[in-house]
Amino acid sequence: MKFSFAISFQTTNFKYIGKDDWIGQAETLSELGYDGVELGIRDPKKFDAREVNKVLKNYSLNLSAIGTGQAFSMTDFLFHQKYYYQR
Repeated sequence: MKFSFAISFQTTNFKYIGKDDWIGQAETLSELGYDGVELGIRDPKKFDAREVNKVLKNYSLNLSAIGTGQAFSMTDFLFHQKYYYQR
């Protein structure tokens, strides 16, 4: 992979990544010659892997990473919380 850009899978106020309309951003990044995207995920329950795979394949993009920083920065949620009910 040569180039990848971080975009948000869900609407966010997180200012360090592309936000809103992740599918439109995927299309634009593909047109600009990017090879992949890092998807910022805030709520994993809203993540549909099949849909993501279909969209990325349609625009010839790879998934370079899944970022979870939004979950922490916006809600203090950590995926490795000590107690399961906190995850």
